[in-house]
Amino acid sequence: MPTPVSSPNPPVPSPRRRRVWRWLAWLLGIGLVLGVATVVGVRFVSQRLDPWLRQALEKQVHELYGGAYRLRIDHLQTNLVGRSCLLRGVHLAPDPAARPLLAGQLPLPRLKVDMETVEVRGIGLRVLFDPQVVPVGEVLITSTKAHLASWQPGQMQLPQLHELLPPQLAGLRIGQVKLDDVQATYGETRPAPLAARRLDLVAHDVLISPAGAADTQRLAYAADWGLRARGITAQVPDHKVTLAAARYSTTDGRFVADSLSLASELRHGMAVKGTAQLRRLLVSGVQPRPWLERGQLHADSVRFQQANLRINSTSSYKDVTRLPTLHRELRRLLPGLQSCRVRHLTLNQAHLQLRLPELQPVVENISLRGSDLRLDSTAWQDPARLLYARSWQASTGPAQALVDAPFYRLRYQHLRLNTKGGRCRVEGLELVPELAPAAFAARKRYFIPRLQAKVGEVEARGVDFAGFLRTGAIAARQVEASHSRLAVYSDLRRPWAPGPSILTPETLGQLPFTYALAQVKVRDAALHYTQYSRTGTEPGVLTISQLNGTIRNLSNQPGTGTTVFQASGRLQDTCPIQATLTTDLRRGRGAHQLKGTLGAIEFAALNPYVEPTNKVRFEGGQTQRITFDFHFDQERGRGPVVALYTGLKVKVLNPVEGDKKVGILALLTSRLANTFVLRDSNPQRANWDVRTADVRVERNRQRSVFWLWRQSLVNGLLINFGVLPEVAGTLCERE
Repeated sequence: MPTPVSSPNPPVPSPRRRRVWRWLAWLLGIGLVLGVATVVGVRFVSQRLDPWLRQALEKQVHELYGGAYRLRIDHLQTNLVGRSCLLRGVHLAPDPAARPLLAGQLPLPRLKVDMETVEVRGIGLRVLFDPQVVPVGEVLITSTKAHLASWQPGQMQLPQLHELLPPQLAGLRIGQVKLDDVQATYGETRPAPLAARRLDLVAHDVLISPAGAADTQRLAYAADWGLRARGITAQVPDHKVTLAAARYSTTDGRFVADSLSLASELRHGMAVKGTAQLRRLLVSGVQPRPWLERGQLHADSVRFQQANLRINSTSSYKDVTRLPTLHRELRRLLPGLQSCRVRHLTLNQAHLQLRLPELQPVVENISLRGSDLRLDSTAWQDPARLLYARSWQASTGPAQALVDAPFYRLRYQHLRLNTKGGRCRVEGLELVPELAPAAFAARKRYFIPRLQAKVGEVEARGVDFAGFLRTGAIAARQVEASHSRLAVYSDLRRPWAPGPSILTPETLGQLPFTYALAQVKVRDAALHYTQYSRTGTEPGVLTISQLNGTIRNLSNQPGTGTTVFQASGRLQDTCPIQATLTTDLRRGRGAHQLKGTLGAIEFAALNPYVEPTNKVRFEGGQTQRITFDFHFDQERGRGPVVALYTGLKVKVLNPVEGDKKVGILALLTSRLANTFVLRDSNPQRANWDVRTADVRVERNRQRSVFWLWRQSLVNGLLINFGVLPEVAGTLCERE
């Protein structure tokens, strides 16, 4: 293959191509010169613009507020190419020379703000030449410390934000405004009454213009706001609030607060300290515009989760019920609040503990639901509302409180109520003694029965909750108690209490509150009565089982008429009994009538009671029927007792065990009683008249009404048995 031969002369460009290359080089040079000139120009403009803009801003703030505030900017840097502006060390504070004016003459707040950086992005030279609304991408403010020393909303007359713009600028439309890490405090004292360790605020689509100010769909020029807060503390007289974290968004109107704590100390004629701890507070449907413009706080729902409330007081529980109303205390916590409305309020898993001298109640697992709440003075006095709400539903878990401290504790397992339907239901209600019988008697020092009661279920219908809260009156259409058990322990070895007994119709009619229960039903109740006689070493036991009854018109209100109590049961589980009590509680004179019937029973069934208490044993005999009809007043009682029985035989027991002489005397007494004193039957012959006992007893006000009934019945039975009335009365008194 032949080798190529190189040309001795290279190809020469054509004249046309040489002219193109000269033009390209010339244009490139011009572009380079213009680029360098632009950079130098921008640099020159920025160097001139930055000081001028910083001085203009400081001067505008000083002139706008009459010299009341001084704005100082440590560093300002614009970037016309990047369409941004960065400010470092922005400080706004009252001018020291204008401090006297701030104190009393100028209607401006005493405000001090220190911002580490303020960065404006997405804006360029168009702001200097275009009179229309200028778009701005973002404004970012970081590390801010703000302190407001004093503020009176009625005296502030600040211009709106769009009025501060230059006249040649129609407005600004900022895509996003963010404030990160804001530390805010309020007040002139240390520590500050209101403080936030950190606030993060963001606003979207902010239109700063007259149109943005007038737009009702916007709030403070922005389409929506978002707030996050940490470490908030607020303190007003008598109250201190701490909040670990909170967040709020105007987009969905949802406010969430975590770990809320309230400590209060009230001294309105009493000493009451309280603490409330709340794990979470959820508020939905919050409408900020009524709150900001008119001080009206509206929300769709408020939910409290896992609240723990403790109240300590050295005052009486009656003083605690006179605490200030909630709407007044809420205004003290939120001074600008005029009214508060909530459609639904819910409280879940709450715990309440009150340390009061008399009660010391504890309530666990409280759940509340209120509808249509208004927290203001008008709603508080509205008869159609109850504790500010149209209706309440409540339920609790176990609860307990002291009664007649330190002797009794009242407790229940579960409670439910609905104010709209007027219903209340309590399960597992118990009255439990705190002391053993011996310790109870030693502390009481006198003969006072020791009680222990248990009610399986109590249900009330037609309850007037509003009347109870406003006047303390108890009213219901029907109350039903099921599966009740009552144990009474009496020790006659103690002296009688010096004052009158409280277990009387007079006391029931003179209670310090009014009550009106149209009907009270008792189903499947039982009574276990234990008594020590004055010289007894073993207690006597008397029981009434299968007790059912109805009370009609249980009321001490004037004009309510007569109270009637009808009951039936079984004495010693064998003898059917029926009784009717009629009285007028509103008169308070103690007049009442007791009549009833006892069915067939072996006398020996009463030995568990009469042997230890009376040293008498029934060896034989049986009743066919016992009827009685007593009328009592404050002084005495009288009425017939008819006992139909056969085969009566008694044995007087030896009161002193092991004493032969006393034992022989008891044996002789038994034979004499069976032969000459007691009638073995009534009537004694088939065609003989039935013996009727005309009972007359003097009423001892130191004894309870139950003691009076038993004394009258035993007196009548002894007379029916053949004992002389005078002797029967003496035996009853000695018992």
